[in-house]
Amino acid sequence: MEKSLKKFIDDAKKIYKECEAANSWPAKLGGYTLSREKTQEKIIDAAQKLAEIQLNANSKKNQLVALEKTLKITQDQQKHIVKIREQVQNTINDLRIKKVIEGDNSIVATLNAIEDNMGTLGANYDDPKIENIIQPDEKTTREELFKKIMAE
Repeated sequence: MEKSLKKFIDDAKKIYKECEAANSWPAKLGGYTLSREKTQEKIIDAAQKLAEIQLNANSKKNQLVALEKTLKITQDQQKHIVKIREQVQNTINDLRIKKVIEGDNSIVATLNAIEDNMGTLGANYDDPKIENIIQPDEKTTREELFKKIMAE
């Protein structure tokens, strides 16, 4: 459209100048017969449309540049987000592994605690503790207490 408008303006200006120089109106433009005033209007209209198209083209170019920059920033951010996502996933995996390891440690600690408790609950009759050996039995304790009471 821009090229055809430029060609029309160039042709119309040439025809206008020829008609003006020869004072031979009406002019023939694109198969149409136009008066001097109509030819001027068409040249003005075409020039305004061309200016508008060029302005829009420049605006579109600026928009394109802005979009390309925004796209670049967005792509960089997406790359950054992918890296962050990988780091988060790695952290989650590390936490899961740590939980399993700590869970295994807590299982071992729990088993050790149970074993210790079992040791205190169960008596080993073949190897009595010193505390159990030196402590008098109930019958001896009762006889001593009875003798003491009777002596009073």
